[in-house]
Amino acid sequence: MTTIMEVARAAGVSKSTVSRVLNGVPVSEEARRRVEAAIAALNFKPNAQARGLSLRRSHLIGVVVPEIARIFYGEVLEGIESALAETGFEMIVCSTRNRQGREWGLTKLLWSKRVDGLILVTPREFSPQALKSLKGEFPVVLVDGTSDSFSSISVDNFAGGFMATEHLLRLGHRRIGLILGPDTRESDQRLRGYKKALADYDCRFVPELIRSGDYLFDSGFTAMEELLALPERPTAVFAASDLMAIGALKAAEAHGIKVPEDLALVGFDDIEAARWTSPALTTIRQPLRQLGEIGGRTIVKAITKKNDPTKITLGCTLVVRESCGAFRRRMEGSRSGRSPDGNVEEGGGTGDIMM
Repeated sequence: MTTIMEVARAAGVSKSTVSRVLNGVPVSEEARRRVEAAIAALNFKPNAQARGLSLRRSHLIGVVVPEIARIFYGEVLEGIESALAETGFEMIVCSTRNRQGREWGLTKLLWSKRVDGLILVTPREFSPQALKSLKGEFPVVLVDGTSDSFSSISVDNFAGGFMATEHLLRLGHRRIGLILGPDTRESDQRLRGYKKALADYDCRFVPELIRSGDYLFDSGFTAMEELLALPERPTAVFAASDLMAIGALKAAEAHGIKVPEDLALVGFDDIEAARWTSPALTTIRQPLRQLGEIGGRTIVKAITKKNDPTKITLGCTLVVRESCGAFRRRMEGSRSGRSPDGNVEEGGGTGDIMM
């Protein structure tokens, strides 16, 4: 096995210079080229364990998520893993299983295991004070969350809530129900987007049309049943997650209400299942894999380059399918020579129309 001393002799530099190149420490351009050429010629493979000891690094990233089985987090985790694949870092994933108190407990466990950094996905229990207590201990990055103390990657939930509601308003609906998630920052932003769209279209905000769930199927089913039981039920519903939207769809079916003929429906997330419901679900697409990829790259930079915290906000996209009625109206408009919604392009079936 080739040693670092052999690489140094072949490159005509000192052992410490080779070590600096391997660890990403700046050296002269000439020295770097000679070392890299020697590494390639000798097929040198650095000993990751020895490098970790010299740098006092484990090359492990802790990742804490609310749950692993849910499709939403599966896509985010795939993004993180993809970003780490070429860096020499590996991830250790821990799930809180949505149990109160486990988020902080798992963070302390990973800290004790000497991970080099931590990614918190959709943090729920960390107050600004709790996050601040971690500062200086190890790098932390929030994915699907925000903080003043650490780097964060999130989506523009306000714009997503506005976009979903405006689409329904443009289709002629004025009594639009909203099924929110838990009492969190992103839920508040989606609610504000909903209210702003109503205000822009001179549509009155009606508190009785708001219901809350937990982003999961059962809560969407229950919330939709409550909305359908109102003396004047909504003509459209925006659910703040696709799983709640699918639950709402099943509740409508159970009551003999057809979607989109009798009720328009829009979800949020664009999980894979949204394509295969019947009717296919119109939804707001979050770039889930991209959230994870950027989170992975950001934590590595925080470890190796000690970057200052950065806030990154990604945009959302409206994906128009069948559940909102836009396709049906488009077809009717085409037959009559007019279009009911100028922002909806030609399409049909389970195909996507991006807006």
